[in-house]
Amino acid sequence: MSGLSPDAVELLGEHGLTAHQWAQLNGARGQWTGDVCGCPDPRCVGSHHDAGEACRCLPVLIAELIRDGSTLAPV
Repeated sequence: MSGLSPDAVELLGEHGLTAHQWAQLNGARGQWTGDVCGCPDPRCVGSHHDAGEACRCLPVLIAELIRDGSTLAPV
């Protein structure tokens, strides 16, 4: 899986998620189409944060996923 930064992949892994699962959960049919920081909005950099700045979207989205108990596809 390409398209996600190593930091995003690491953060997802800390919560038991793979990059492939994250792409599936965000309607991308297993292909990541969002920003490299893990935000599903491909316009994240420049809109939500500056390049090189940590994205605050991904931790919030993961927390919402866990809170809502969404079902994950096995990978």
